[in-house]
Amino acid sequence: MARLTNRNLQKLQECILEIYSDLSRETFHATMVSAIAKAIPASSVGYAEVSVANSALSKNVIEPFIALSLEEVTAFQMYLHEHPLMPLIYPQGTSHPFKKDITNFRVGKQSSHEDIFIGTALKIHDMLTKSQFHRLGIYNEFYRKLKIEHQMVVLLSCSSRSLNKNIAVNRDRRDFTEEERLILNLLAPHITQALINVEVCEKARQTFASLKSSRQSLKSYGLTYREEDILYWVAQGKTNAETAGILKIAPGTVKIHLEKIYQKLGVENRTAASALAMGIINNRKNVD
Repeated sequence: MARLTNRNLQKLQECILEIYSDLSRETFHATMVSAIAKAIPASSVGYAEVSVANSALSKNVIEPFIALSLEEVTAFQMYLHEHPLMPLIYPQGTSHPFKKDITNFRVGKQSSHEDIFIGTALKIHDMLTKSQFHRLGIYNEFYRKLKIEHQMVVLLSCSSRSLNKNIAVNRDRRDFTEEERLILNLLAPHITQALINVEVCEKARQTFASLKSSRQSLKSYGLTYREEDILYWVAQGKTNAETAGILKIAPGTVKIHLEKIYQKLGVENRTAASALAMGIINNRKNVD
């Protein structure tokens, strides 16, 4: 069983820290593949999102950047069914020149479900010999031209109804070691969690932007920042006590602020104030 040397353990830790450090949807994927390239030396590292239903939703991020020609992109799409992973994750609907050999590999894993391959780093030569790989159209029309002889892939998610996400590390000469496979296996759950974090942060940014826009609209009523905070939480259905707990103030202070808020908004109760506030917030969301 492979074990990490102290040097590779340090590289793994640095990679994880770098992956979690970037929570921007615009830059995260580039940061991620760059970090992986430092932990696992490779001629290139790629992150791919593949939509089975809609190719327009698919994306690729490669480090170092490779400008693929239209001919190369077309060739990859044409021969994608020949990739050794395809019979593993789509055993019922994929034709492959060496499907029997790959199926035998799958049976060796003692599972009829693709879930066993999620988060597990697989090398092309786990499933095919070098000779078999070289006989494939995907090799001759795509990988050979990019000088890719060895590839290790980890599936992060796989579904026929949503995006299939994976990390691929490529080399032109020596194959990947078991220690490098272990590094990618250990990185997989962190990459998956970081992808979730990015989307959560993006939603938080959008919510904050909406609230900021709403505050600009509320300023015309002469509300203070504290009054805006209280009105926001009351509009979310929070009681005086709950609002006080969130804002770290006394419930009595919330009540006093609410009375001032009613006067400024020209309403008589919290229901009317909440309805007015939510109307402004929803209107800003629609505009944005």
